Amino acid sequence: MKPDIPTIGIARAQKNDISAYEDMLLKLSAGVQIIDSEEIISASYEIEKINALLLPDDFNDSNSEQKKCDLLNVALEKEIPILGIGSGMHILNISFGGSISDISIENDHYADNENDAVNYHRIFISPGSRLSMTLGSGGFVRVNSNHKKCIKESGKAQKLMSTAWGLEDGIIEALESPVHDWVLGVQFLPQRRGEMPPHFDKLFNILVEKAKSTI
Repeated sequence: MKPDIPTIGIARAQKNDISAYEDMLLKLSAGVQIIDSEEIISASYEIEKINALLLPDDFNDSNSEQKKCDLLNVALEKEIPILGIGSGMHILNISFGGSISDISIENDHYADNENDAVNYHRIFISPGSRLSMTLGSGGFVRVNSNHKKCIKESGKAQKLMSTAWGLEDGIIEALESPVHDWVLGVQFLPQRRGEMPPHFDKLFNILVEKAKSTI
């Protein structure tokens, strides 16, 4: 691989399908290193091979959750860029000492499984946040949502900042670390391109650009 091409590590559980993330990164001329969390022997060894870490939205049992937290902690020590999506944002919050909550079946975020028809809801993105600067705007926007778990303000890790919230329920839709160069988590799913405004692709663009700085 050419030295100016960054490698993005995608940490998946249960050998889940992460092709949507992989396709996005390959289109941006980034290299991709798939990390199967169940097979991790040394988190430090895995992190040495990558320039940024992507935690995708996938199923996490207790074993894969711990393995991903181990990866994340080493990535934080190395100051490489980190993006968590969906349950990947939950891993970010847990690693920083926070917790996650169940969503009631009546909530419009809820989905029995990932194949359910997508739900949409409006969120507010804090102007001036890392997320708003990445997207080029803050304020109100409609995003997709299908999940059973969430992060509430009461469960947010103290060292993380919440920078986007659901309008109807106040569920946290984005988190970032104020003390690291680029550590961001989002609840919605930007890899589902047909369901999201086009400018949400910038989340992947900036991850690749930030990763280049670590080469």
